[in-house]
Amino acid sequence: MKEPWIELKNVSFQYRGVDELALKNINLTIRRGEKVLVLGANESGKSTFIKLLMNQITEQGSVFGEIIRHEEETTVVDATHLEHFLSDETSRIAQTQVLDQQINEVYQTDLSEESFNLLSPGEQAIFRFLKSLHTTQNVFLFDEPLKNVSPHMGEVIVDTIDDLHQKLKATVIISEHHLEEMMYRPIDRVFVMSDGRVVFDGALEALLRQNLLASLGIREPLYITAMRYAGYPTDQVVNIAKVNHLFGPKLRQTIQSWINTVPSFIYPKPGEVILEAKDVAYAYANDRTRGVKKTNLTIRQGEMISVCGDNGSGKTTLGRLLSGAVLPSEGEIVWQGEAITAQNVDRFKREVPFIRHRRTRMTITESVHDYLMGVIHHYHYTQTDSEHAIDQALKQVDLFDKMDQIVANLSFVEQRRLALAGALVRDPKLVIIEAPTEGQDFEHFRAIMNYIYSLNADLGLTIMITTHDIETMLEYTRRTFVMARGHIIADETPVKVITSPYLVKQSALRTTSLNAFAQRIDLMDPYTFIQKFMDYDREVQRLTW
Repeated sequence: MKEPWIELKNVSFQYRGVDELALKNINLTIRRGEKVLVLGANESGKSTFIKLLMNQITEQGSVFGEIIRHEEETTVVDATHLEHFLSDETSRIAQTQVLDQQINEVYQTDLSEESFNLLSPGEQAIFRFLKSLHTTQNVFLFDEPLKNVSPHMGEVIVDTIDDLHQKLKATVIISEHHLEEMMYRPIDRVFVMSDGRVVFDGALEALLRQNLLASLGIREPLYITAMRYAGYPTDQVVNIAKVNHLFGPKLRQTIQSWINTVPSFIYPKPGEVILEAKDVAYAYANDRTRGVKKTNLTIRQGEMISVCGDNGSGKTTLGRLLSGAVLPSEGEIVWQGEAITAQNVDRFKREVPFIRHRRTRMTITESVHDYLMGVIHHYHYTQTDSEHAIDQALKQVDLFDKMDQIVANLSFVEQRRLALAGALVRDPKLVIIEAPTEGQDFEHFRAIMNYIYSLNADLGLTIMITTHDIETMLEYTRRTFVMARGHIIADETPVKVITSPYLVKQSALRTTSLNAFAQRIDLMDPYTFIQKFMDYDREVQRLTW
């Protein structure tokens, strides 16, 4: 048995000024050379646990119990609190020695501070990740390394982490809530955290056989959920953690029978065209290689559309163009039959809000009501209309009982819902939402997307979202724009996108485990299986929401 790196005996931790313990009675040993995945929903304690392992938390509160450290130099990678690059530091990126050749292809450019600031949030996260790696280390701790990056780049990061583990025989601890993405490479051991406790400590295969994860705010791999829906016993599955190698007696017949019993979901037909982009292009003055190249598209009333693509492919710029945040440098945008110009763009922006992926800038003393009143005043409603609009918007996003609450005290999910309410008080015809589920655990993913979907399904509101999340695209949208290098290279149904190797590669996505599962058990029609599963899963989750 390998030597221990750290031992925790009945360890708890309490932040200063907080009554409740953040970590509770943790007993475990991590051994040298182990690769450990720490799974947990938001606020489960996993980030505090990582900081405890790093000995970076003692000044923030009190530690109880016994910690035995068998010291070794360590590196921590925190996706949410990484320092900004400086010009002289980034100029050395190309000389950094990283084990995975794919990573080397990512940063063959020297970056100035100015050019770094032009990168998308996902690209900035990638460069920070690369800079953090020092191959002289023997212990690596990663806190949510997949945050903000495209699925393909997530695979590159997972490859790199595993190379560090395999080639350096390093001890690796990774905190994440994206289980399926982390299963892309082997995992020695899994800790599952909930409410500051380690509620599971064992092998991945044993965890997957238990019906535990969804109740703890973690999404289990989709192919396992499919087996549960079909009533197939997971204890009969061999190699359950390896979708390309699993086997179960009569598994194909069971899944096929379930597919045949699930009716096809019928969506309402979209209405008339409300927005057109005609040869629209936009280039940034200080970096003309980025932005949107000549693009043509139409959006119809009542559609639910996703936009996918690699970091820096142009998704955010497209959202800014289609919402009037910037005017095109070429071509024109036509809104309900009228071309958008500098003279009428303000009215257009009122009707097509763009919700960015960031916490809303609000003063700590501002109430929910006051925030929405500020939005309304900006768009020149009358006072009578204002109160009615606020009441209706808050009811639609289930925040009516929080009207007098201070905005800064809302949870992140509640702030996202408030941002939606801020859009709804404008009486919009189209809402564009940037990365609505990014960084969210399964519970918060469901809450956010069910609210967004209900606005479309129940109110008929046209919605377009940008996303890296394959499950969001498949489950909640019916049409996908695939972007690459500033171009829309495909306008297809989400299932057709994810089952096309070419589009998966060009858009930096990853194939869904449902596709690999369907191929492994030799289903006759993988397309229908994936579509029916996603529709069924969405409706089941909406019923239990």
